[in-house]
Amino acid sequence: MNFQEIANNYAKTKRKMMTDAVIKNKNHTKNFPTYQAESLGLMFAEWHLLFPQHKQDMKCTSCRAAVCKF
Repeated sequence: MNFQEIANNYAKTKRKMMTDAVIKNKNHTKNFPTYQAESLGLMFAEWHLLFPQHKQDMKCTSCRAAVCKF
């Protein structure tokens, strides 16, 4: 499944919610060397709904980077 297919199947309310979470997280990481906890939790929850076969661990640095990048 590519990014375009995922975006087309994603509800507009969820898109807004995820966009806000990403912006909030990026603004936080500009000022602090950490991720914004609430936004990160939301991104991981949505990741596990979209890709249940690809488990990501919030405690893993590379997993956090992958989820935030996506």
